Amino acid sequence: MFERILIPHRGEVVVRVARTCRQLGAAAHTVLTPGVLGGGAAAVHAGACEGAHEVPAEADGKIAVDEIVALAQKLEVNAVYPGYASHRGHAELARALEAKGIQCAAGKLAHMEVVASRPALAAIADQAGVRRVGSSAPLEDAGDLQAYAYQEGYPIALRSTLAGGGVGIERVDSAEDAPAAYEALKERAGEVPLLAQRWIERPRHIEILVAADAHGERVALCDRERSLSDSGRRFIEECPSPELVFRGDGEALREAMYDAAIRVLEGVQHVGLMTVDFLLDADAHFWLSGARIGLPKQHAISEMVTGVDLVALEIRLAAGEAMPEEATSPRPTGHAVAAWLVANPEADMEPTTFRAPPYPTRRVRVEVSVDDRGVRAVDDGRLIAKITTYAPIRHQAVLTLDRVLAGTRVGPGTTNMAQLRLVLGNEAFRAGQYDTTFIPRHVS
Repeated sequence: MFERILIPHRGEVVVRVARTCRQLGAAAHTVLTPGVLGGGAAAVHAGACEGAHEVPAEADGKIAVDEIVALAQKLEVNAVYPGYASHRGHAELARALEAKGIQCAAGKLAHMEVVASRPALAAIADQAGVRRVGSSAPLEDAGDLQAYAYQEGYPIALRSTLAGGGVGIERVDSAEDAPAAYEALKERAGEVPLLAQRWIERPRHIEILVAADAHGERVALCDRERSLSDSGRRFIEECPSPELVFRGDGEALREAMYDAAIRVLEGVQHVGLMTVDFLLDADAHFWLSGARIGLPKQHAISEMVTGVDLVALEIRLAAGEAMPEEATSPRPTGHAVAAWLVANPEADMEPTTFRAPPYPTRRVRVEVSVDDRGVRAVDDGRLIAKITTYAPIRHQAVLTLDRVLAGTRVGPGTTNMAQLRLVLGNEAFRAGQYDTTFIPRHVS
């Protein structure tokens, strides 16, 4: 087991990881950036670790990878825990760490690069016999996009060949729209090539959380639903997916998704945690759409349903230990629902006070990203808090989450509180009848 771990993050994930490190007997260290709002000694993460070390910040408030590596060497840590799963940020850090012989607890650089590359992940899916969203080769120009659409038909999803980075998707409905859509996405993607994909109408976005150890054991821990997001902003996530709970063939679909996710994991050869994303269409066909290595941002719903400490699991697997018994045969029970409470864009980094009502800690988890002064953690962006509720049945978990939000006081800036409660009170949502178009149609 690791003795010292560096968590180079300035946000609520540090509090979460440090708590588990303490339980495992490992000393956790983090970083401070005085002069950066939300990065100083009064920040939410500062007192969570055995050591908090000052490092200089760049002009934009970020910390240079070289500074993180230098601190890791100075502290002689066994591993660096980079935080929540992130395609590009983790790869850059893992590359620098591996060059110095320091372990990245999330996984190896080669595996991160594979899951971040849509063509590379598509090749693994094809080899593993996993159905994926059909896509083109990298495009040279808008003419290639039109040629692909001529064969496959409109609409088309235009995407970057590299996942992450906030590039997003452009929907192309006709040949006339293709040049403008190509140029718009190319401007956001920069030098990274684009590709075209088949557009799937009104799918459900279902994730499968899988894990592997260094001894050949691979397991599927649970499924989650994250269809309720808009332009990359998360609203509500659930575990398990209500679609798989309420469907008559839901259990068969779940097992098929679990099997496909494990085959993708085997193809990547990753050791640790990985999330495999699928799109489920109206005809009950599911398609691989992506994967991410590392701890999911919304880990609480998975932990409350499975009873598995995902941070402890990830650290143990990174240290070379065998898959623990509680993860080898997980027995998910009950239902968990989580809401992302965020400040609206115009709020910038202005102080935002947060006060939740009294709640039973075994059924409710509140992970806060603001300190006592109302200053938000710099690396958490607009996130104020993640609120997760658990109950034996879904309806009870939803009602509990709505009650907690109703009693929460946050201000003075505006947030998405009203939108969250609008979703929770919606009859279609309460019946589990929603898809990826729900937020744009009912909330945005």
